[in-house]
Amino acid sequence: MKVIFLDFDGVITIPPKWYLKADKIKYIKRIVDETRAKIIVSSSWRMNTVEETKQSMIYKERRCPRNKMLYWLIDNLYDVTPHVGLGNGRGGEIQKWLNDHPEFDNYVILDDDHDMWDSQLYHFVQTNYEDGITEVETVRAIKVLNKKFFQNSMALNYELRFEYLKKCHHLPNRYDELDKYNDLCKNSNNRYEL
Repeated sequence: MKVIFLDFDGVITIPPKWYLKADKIKYIKRIVDETRAKIIVSSSWRMNTVEETKQSMIYKERRCPRNKMLYWLIDNLYDVTPHVGLGNGRGGEIQKWLNDHPEFDNYVILDDDHDMWDSQLYHFVQTNYEDGITEVETVRAIKVLNKKFFQNSMALNYELRFEYLKKCHHLPNRYDELDKYNDLCKNSNNRYEL
């Protein structure tokens, strides 16, 4: 079984209104159609169970009755990640779900935040919270799930993460991030210079 860990805010909801956008959900549908992956809600929108989450989504989005993609999404939610407490971050919640479900074959994490574990970087596709998911992230997610990814995929994900953090001014020490990236690329010609 392949799974998609789906954050909502910054992936399928974007500013300024922060409601579920049909054009963004279509990208998720494309990933599901091309990979047959199941959707696991890892968003702060989730409740304790998938059924409670579906009911909450219907309630929150009742102002958008013509959003057919919303109902497709609700129908295709498979599960939610557990709430594991402070200090573990989204990566910890995802890891807990993975540990509890050994039947999965592969997974991808779609999120605008960067609090994933290093062991999850190959599976992490980060979106920009202002744009949400786009064609670029959709194609990368499909490649990750179908295991048709770049040879040095961890280094590529690290490079993309570095670029995103640099763009958002979230790097407390750019040189530490650069050293980590270059260590990952040690055996390739891909080196990043400031």
